[in-house]
Amino acid sequence: MRHFLTLYIYLLLFLAVLGLGGRVFCENSPAIPNYKVAVGSSSIYSAVKEFVDAKHITDIIIPPDLCPGHFDLKPGDVEKFLESDLIILHNWQKDLPAIKSLLRVANPNSEKLAWVPIQGSWMLPQNYVKGLEAISKLLMEKKIISKETGEEILERRKREILRFSEDIKNKISALKPENIYVISSSFQSEFLRWLGFNVVGEYSRAEEITLKTWGDLLKTGKEKDVKLIVENLQSGELQTVKALANDLNAKSVVLSNFPMAETEDKSWEDSVLRNVNIIINALR
Repeated sequence: MRHFLTLYIYLLLFLAVLGLGGRVFCENSPAIPNYKVAVGSSSIYSAVKEFVDAKHITDIIIPPDLCPGHFDLKPGDVEKFLESDLIILHNWQKDLPAIKSLLRVANPNSEKLAWVPIQGSWMLPQNYVKGLEAISKLLMEKKIISKETGEEILERRKREILRFSEDIKNKISALKPENIYVISSSFQSEFLRWLGFNVVGEYSRAEEITLKTWGDLLKTGKEKDVKLIVENLQSGELQTVKALANDLNAKSVVLSNFPMAETEDKSWEDSVLRNVNIIINALR
């Protein structure tokens, strides 16, 4: 009898260890097998990928290098919407014509569709963390990940992002950004101010710059001795910005407002660091 109890206890311990090992090994795997998620942008993709394996993400609706308001739907987008168990979009995507068309055709039920209300560029650490909080809460509510896994990953990533943010600020501080005047795309001004640059002029999209806007930007640029003109990759019309930089004898750079616009970038950090290095190399 004693021998049987000993074997029974060993068996329970073995099963407990096996269960723990399985949980750790599958930390980034959905609690529900073969769950499929479609996402509205590479920002959401990056956040979801923090919690589940990328193989469960079926589609990124807006390619990260294109303007969200000027892109064509891919032939398979509707099919992937229909296949997905969950569709996660930004609140601001509600008014995009392509998204409206996609939702009209796919007609997903309300349980399948989720809107993320986080404002601002997710290239800023504080906004990305808010995005992670919203995504983790959503994935836990949908039982895609366990509460324990979601909270563990979220807290770890918060610590990592805080350290990364401090490293970036230290890296850029050598330029003394507070003394550098910048004219920027409105889509990049928030990012530049976070880095500490003095943004003295903004424009929306280069194709929308009128003669008056051009004159105002030139006047501001000359009065403030602007050293850097920043364009947004997803906005296009890069020649206009180069012309403005030439007229002001300033440097011009193109930054991405979405992560993973370059195939070499494998994480949110890679994309933020790429933007920072572009600025540093231009101002050296």
